[in-house]
Amino acid sequence: MNRLKRDIGKRFAKLRGKRSYLKFAQDCGVSVSLLQRYETGGGLPSVDNLFILHMETGVSLDWLLLGRGSMFN
Repeated sequence: MNRLKRDIGKRFAKLRGKRSYLKFAQDCGVSVSLLQRYETGGGLPSVDNLFILHMETGVSLDWLLLGRGSMFN
């Protein structure tokens, strides 16, 4: 489970790119501390957070959660 959290965290960081934590967190509707926790492998996003993230960024959930396919559909 820890490896899964770390891998998802790395993909969150890649998706955020050069955007600040604050800007990306606001775009995704989560707090900065929650986003940082995801990126450091300290937790897994809820279904609600995943859905919002997908709707706001167009990220492929298959890529974000499993590392399969391309980042965007």
